[in-house]
Amino acid sequence: MFPIWIAIAFLSFVTLFFAVDLPKQKAAQTAVQVNHDVTSMLAYRKAVISYLAANPSATGTITSAALASYWPLGYTNTGARWSNYVDPGTAKLYIFSLSAANNEILSRLHTLYGDPFFIGTRDSSGNFISFNGLVNTPVPSAAGIVNQAVIIIGR
Repeated sequence: MFPIWIAIAFLSFVTLFFAVDLPKQKAAQTAVQVNHDVTSMLAYRKAVISYLAANPSATGTITSAALASYWPLGYTNTGARWSNYVDPGTAKLYIFSLSAANNEILSRLHTLYGDPFFIGTRDSSGNFISFNGLVNTPVPSAAGIVNQAVIIIGR
């Protein structure tokens, strides 16, 4: 009878571990991925801004090849997750994701970047909607920004 109680106690501890600790581990992994994505996007933005400082008349999309020497120290372009567009009419810079937004990324960007007016997403009608919902302005269709993409506007 005693071995059965030991087995039941052991199974209870294992079940408790899976019920409590695994969700914490998943949340920690998600937080690490979100921080990685945000850092990557901000490094990409910095590379584009550095390129524009050296080439102030540039408009349209600046290619990854053109940005290669402008990446901040320690960063490289790790894939095609981000893009950019400089509006020829207004010279306004758009840095955006190539896929739909993750709300945790938007929230973390807001925490790090601090300006809710210039961080947001593109809605289905083609407008930029800021993080705080106060700015609603058209996004240039030539930029090719997909619906629900994360967008940072400005230099």
